[in-house]
Amino acid sequence: MATPGQVIGVGKLITPGGKQGPKGDAGTAVPLADTTQNGLLRQISGKTTDFVDGTNHCQDLVSAIQLIRSRGYNAIGNPTFEVDQRVSGATGNFSVSGAMNYYQCDRWRVNKTTATGAFTAQKQDFNGGAVKLPGTNFFITNSILTLNVTTAQATLAAGELVEIYQPVEGPMLRELVGDTHSISLLVSSSVALNFTVAVTDSTSVKSLVLPCSVPGGNIYTLITLPNLPVWPGGVTWNTSAGTIGYYLQICLGAGSTYTTPVANTWQTGNFLTVAGASNWLANAGATFSFAFVQHEPGPTCGQLIDKPFAQNLDECQRYFQKSYDYATPVGTVTDASSVICGVGAGLQTPYFWTPYRKSLARVPTAVSGWSPRNYGTIPNTVANASSATNLSITGVQGNGTNGFGGFLVSGPPTTAWIAMWHWQADTGW
Repeated sequence: MATPGQVIGVGKLITPGGKQGPKGDAGTAVPLADTTQNGLLRQISGKTTDFVDGTNHCQDLVSAIQLIRSRGYNAIGNPTFEVDQRVSGATGNFSVSGAMNYYQCDRWRVNKTTATGAFTAQKQDFNGGAVKLPGTNFFITNSILTLNVTTAQATLAAGELVEIYQPVEGPMLRELVGDTHSISLLVSSSVALNFTVAVTDSTSVKSLVLPCSVPGGNIYTLITLPNLPVWPGGVTWNTSAGTIGYYLQICLGAGSTYTTPVANTWQTGNFLTVAGASNWLANAGATFSFAFVQHEPGPTCGQLIDKPFAQNLDECQRYFQKSYDYATPVGTVTDASSVICGVGAGLQTPYFWTPYRKSLARVPTAVSGWSPRNYGTIPNTVANASSATNLSITGVQGNGTNGFGGFLVSGPPTTAWIAMWHWQADTGW
């Protein structure tokens, strides 16, 4: 053993001998974090775009957003049922019996071919929000479209049906047509119901019928139909402006003529329902309400994409417009927002360029006029404010997608006069 101050050569140091002491405490292992305790993260990937999800795994943020909302696109017009330029909620627009096919609110037609069964159809608006996204406090819409059975019909004949549907313009199909696609519906029913959603081409040659179910009790239910089969060949899928790309149809009952041989796959024929589907019209007093519809590209149903009202209205005006203020029903006697022009002596006809608010999808199938003055018959007339008379409309001048050049009238005065009118332009879509 060395003494203090003694220099020991390399390799000569002698260490104390003896038995090794006991091993120290290794300590308690830190657990992985979970829903009950703090702890360690799982192994990270090292990607700068990662985030930690609720299961303590790292995910790529870009991929996660794409999974939730594949392409942030909804092909359906007025998906919230909020836009109603016709103001049908104020006027009722109720059906009593027989067949009918009309727009209850913008972009949505109610179609019924039943012989005896009847129901009312009404758009309802609410202050403070109507329907929340399930599981959230977010109001996805302020309106619903509600159907209510007033006269029950126990069975439907072969060619009878009850549905709401929308013709979707060609450019709205472009994002969908090359891929799988997915549909979401937010609906409620007073009775448990098996119904269907159908996607058909513009000529009703190909049909994809999708079974759905909703519980009773008027509980809003989000129905998801993901990873729908790719659009088939054998038909031209129109993607050009001014053409119908496809129809989306929600069927609450139909006869055997419309029953598809196979559900969930494309079939050749005009089909809307499946064997075993319910006949909603058989339930006296039953209601069915539509709150939101989404049709998006990709294999997953993303979160419902909000549609702000101003954007929604602007898009709907591609298919229907009026001169009346938004909240004023067509045919109301009012000068507000009416067209007024002076007609010189000897000109007689009130030729006057009347532009549309925006270009229409196609030349309107109907341009109608109403006198803003109560000088007698209001529909299909132009007011002569100089003599307090209404003149019958006999034609439309220069009708196009951007506007028209005034109305032709019967018996116009030969002296100078002041013409006034309201107008409505409807593409039928």
